[in-house]
Parts: sequence; C-alpha cells; structure tokens
Amino acid sequence: MGDILDQLLSDPDTETGFSLVAGGSLRIDELPEHRIELHVFETSDAAGAFVSGLTLAGNKNSLAWTWQPKTRDSNRAVIVARLDQARPAGDSLAEIVPVIAHDEAQYDRDERQSSLKRIEERDRQWHAQVEAKTQSLRTALEAAGHSVTQYGANWVRTGYQTFSIEDGVYTARCGDQHEGSDHEVRFRYGEAAAAAGVAYDPEEHDFSAGPFDGPQEAAASVNRLREAVQLAKEMRKAAWHAAFVASMKITASRRRFLTAAAEGGISITYHRAQLRAYAGNEIVGPSEFQKLVKVGWIREDSRHSANITAEGLNVLASAVRKQAA
Repeated sequence: MGDILDQLLSDPDTETGFSLVAGGSLRIDELPEHRIELHVFETSDAAGAFVSGLTLAGNKNSLAWTWQPKTRDSNRAVIVARLDQARPAGDSLAEIVPVIAHDEAQYDRDERQSSLKRIEERDRQWHAQVEAKTQSLRTALEAAGHSVTQYGANWVRTGYQTFSIEDGVYTARCGDQHEGSDHEVRFRYGEAAAAAGVAYDPEEHDFSAGPFDGPQEAAASVNRLREAVQLAKEMRKAAWHAAFVASMKITASRRRFLTAAAEGGISITYHRAQLRAYAGNEIVGPSEFQKLVKVGWIREDSRHSANITAEGLNVLASAVRKQAA
C-alpha cells in the first residue's frame, strides 16, 4: 500500500472527519484532540469484517469509523476515531496517527498453503502416471521417426494422428483432412482406406487402425494412415479435375486455337508481365491459357512454347466430327 498516511485527507462529511478517497489537505495542527487510527488489512473482506465487528460492538459515543471502498487502498483500510482517548503526543503525522496492520489469519494462510501443496502433489502424481502410461508408445513413435506433439492421460498425438490407450490396447485414428465442397467423393474414401490397409468411418469422417497389442505395431500404422489420407487427397483432386473437364466446352474460339496449335504449335510472349499465347492467328490470354493447361488440352513445354496434347487432339477431333454431323 505504500505510505497510506500520505493519502489521508480532511473530510468533515465523514463520521471521523477524515477520508482516503476525497477531501482537503491535512494539517497536523488541525488534528482533533482524540485518537485517530488507520487499520490496514490484507483484503477488503477482512476490512469489511472489521467494520461489521465495530458496528455490533462499538459505542458511537466513544467510537467512530470511516470505510469508503473505492480504490485498492481505501478498500482495505478503515479510519477509526477513539473519541474517549487522547491524541498521542508527537510532531509528525506518523507519531500522532498510528497505522495498525492486520495480517491475514495464519490459520487461513496455512490451510491455503496446505491445499495448494495437496493440489501440486495430486498434479505431480497424475503427470507421473501419464508419463508412465504413454512412455512406451511415445518411445516407439519417436524411434519410427514420428514427432510426438501432445499427449494426455490415455492418448498420444503425432501430427494429425491420435492414438488412444485402453487397458494396454492401442488404437490409431486421424481425420480424413477433407477439403472443398465436393462431399460426394467422401463416399469413396473407403477405397482409399482399403488400399492403405486401414478402416474408414463415414460418419466420423476419419481413418482408423488397430487395435494393437504393442506400441511398435501401433507406431507402424502411422504411415498407413498417412497413405490413406494421401489417397483421399488424390481422389479429391481427380474428382475436381473430372468436374472441371466436364465443365469445359469446346467453343468456336477454342476449336480455332487448338486447330492452329495442332498445325504449328504455340508460342508464348509476355507483355507487361502478362502472358499471351499465339497459335497461328489465334491469341489467348493468361486465364484462358491456364484453363487449357489444367484441362489437359495443351502442354506448356517452356516459358516461351507450348503444344497441343493427345487429349487435346481427341477433343478437337470429336468437335470436328460433331460439326460435320
């Protein structure tokens, strides 16, 4: 609290004539003839209990007090005027107005410290149990080259794989890492799981392996789970590409560009960093060029040249047949 006496102010509107919150400056020669005390507590609750005791036991003819909870210091300090006792002799405020510190009850402090020690011991025992229960699996995972990122009472996590441990039996799971809005492809993730030698739960959307009796066998399943996730990713990519190809129409301008590309190839130039692709007299910009590359109709051979692919030739031949029909 620092020097709380420096905060003592004159305030005729309070019971004691003093305040720690508001008022005028205090002059020693204006102090009353009766005794003034400052009682300082560890907490506002203790100060409140003290005031309650004064209210129950005090005699207003011989005792007055001021408690103004507002600031951190005023919350914990009570000004007491003992009207039936003479002011102590002295030339300074510290000599005339005693500050009485009330330490926290030792019983409460001891109980709190004892409680904290019990909690710390319980936490220490819990962590020791967790360490012992997961040690063999963590060691096996790290020996297999997998970094353990987190672990708890009955689980260990490495990357996006989580291992559960129940009665010495290990089970591994990981989410399917699905991305995008095409949820139809998820119905085929069972194929990815079967190819990788794991299982897939279409309701939980995760791959799983196990149960395993030993930590080494469980650790070996990480690569199979990762393979399943990779196969699912390739399925999504293939599904996206198929949908993209289906959406690409062989318009008249594309047919002319592909025809010219089949006859003389494609040259690429850049104007103000923007790509331009030329095939005969046909020109396409960067957006259209990238669409043709992604759909697989043309192949970019270098920064300045490209060519039509076998798929592009097939699409062009089909378009010519349809036009002739």
